[in-house]
Amino acid sequence: MRTRRPRRSCHSIPVTNARMVDKGAGLAADMVFLDMEDSVPVHQRGARAQALAQEALQRSYRAATLGVRVNAVDGPWCLDDLTAMVDAPVPPDVVLVPKINDATEVAYVCHLLDALERRRGRSGPPIGVELLIETATAMATVGAIAAAAPERVESLVFGPGDFAASIDAPQPTIGALPAPGAPDPQEHALFALVLAGRAHGLQVIDGPYGVLDDPDGLRRSVVRSRSLGCDGKWSIHPSQIPVLNEMFGATEAEIARARQIIDALDGLGAARMGNEMVDVATRGLAEATLRRAGMDAG
Repeated sequence: MRTRRPRRSCHSIPVTNARMVDKGAGLAADMVFLDMEDSVPVHQRGARAQALAQEALQRSYRAATLGVRVNAVDGPWCLDDLTAMVDAPVPPDVVLVPKINDATEVAYVCHLLDALERRRGRSGPPIGVELLIETATAMATVGAIAAAAPERVESLVFGPGDFAASIDAPQPTIGALPAPGAPDPQEHALFALVLAGRAHGLQVIDGPYGVLDDPDGLRRSVVRSRSLGCDGKWSIHPSQIPVLNEMFGATEAEIARARQIIDALDGLGAARMGNEMVDVATRGLAEATLRRAGMDAG
């Protein structure tokens, strides 16, 4: 059974930035993750970043889920990154693995975590895994990647910047929306992730919106990913977190309507509710609304 966590807002913190780590402990994101990859200078990756992550993991965080982004499987640091996370005095809830290219890399990560946790004698829940889909290669086989993912894998995450670079698409800012009327390759990629993820019980998370002083653009970006079925989105500045929590959640009116639908269908396959007909499919939509709100459909 895959673990499903609230992931409306997933906030990235460079592990080598002490000020951001301090501030991150009190942020109201659903998930906070310490980044040992792209936001860390190459000369500080490896042992330095691993030691800082182990230290930061021992803090108390407001976020319900604490993660660490390790380095890519095909680089020099992944093995030691994963080993350090399993051996940490307080291991993370999840590790985020970037630049996944195929199902063999997923198998490698999960088998390695199995072995490391057995060696350590870990008795708690296994460390979860999030897979970052960031290249044309991965996107072309995302269905196979999702199908092969062991239950330890919890979500697929879209990497808009690296993906745009991999297909040579013009994108001046990470996660930027296209000009009105222009094609949107990110939308197609996100929908492919959602289809693959939902077919195999995985959550799907959109990557960051890189313009920090553009709340309207951020909201348009969330409307796109939420409309396609994503569960949440990365934030890279604290000001983005409330927007993500609001827009990927459910309003009081949506919750009330969901409860009304479920009550109307109590013991029935279909029913009239006001001026509309509701049925089993409608109930499914209502249950999804309640899940977004962190509620039980009953």
